[in-house]
Amino acid sequence: MTHANPFQTLADRLRHASPTALALSARACLHRAGAAFEATGRPHEATPVFSPHTLTEISLATPLPQLLAPVLAAQPLLRHYAADPETGDLPAADRSPAALMLAMVTELTLLATPTAQHTPAHLHDWAQACSDITLTMCLHIDTKDTGHFPTPESDPGRVASAELATQLSILHLLSIGSQDAYHEAARLSQAQRAEFAVAIAGLISG
Repeated sequence: MTHANPFQTLADRLRHASPTALALSARACLHRAGAAFEATGRPHEATPVFSPHTLTEISLATPLPQLLAPVLAAQPLLRHYAADPETGDLPAADRSPAALMLAMVTELTLLATPTAQHTPAHLHDWAQACSDITLTMCLHIDTKDTGHFPTPESDPGRVASAELATQLSILHLLSIGSQDAYHEAARLSQAQRAEFAVAIAGLISG
């Protein structure tokens, strides 16, 4: 019996998601990735879009411009964490795990564009990028346990597998389109965020 590739299932769900579901899926990825600020001892630097309670402040009824506005507002506040877009070098040549995590969180934010709220293709691209980068963060964390960088196709690792399952569940719940389903999606994201924070802290501690 052939089992469906969960990464292909995730891509398919993103491809068929509504604009609101895409934006909320991306915001949920930012919500979980925001655990990096806590794990690296920088909770005061996290903008509201990364706060633990950010998903309780939005809903299925939130207009797209309001879903994107706090992400766009966070961009200038986080740009100093960004990797060089041409070379990929981290700020101040800092190659520490903490710098890498914060650079990837920042990339999630910088990839949002004002045009996303008007162009479904741009919104999909941002949501897909948020999904991919958050999973890549998890693969880096899993490297500590496996001793090598896991590949999604062969063995995504413990943390990446949990993140993949969370993303799939959240997209399914968002497709239901009810407030109860959204609240369950927010609960799942919060639970995974807590695990993410512990995992990032473990990566940083060496």
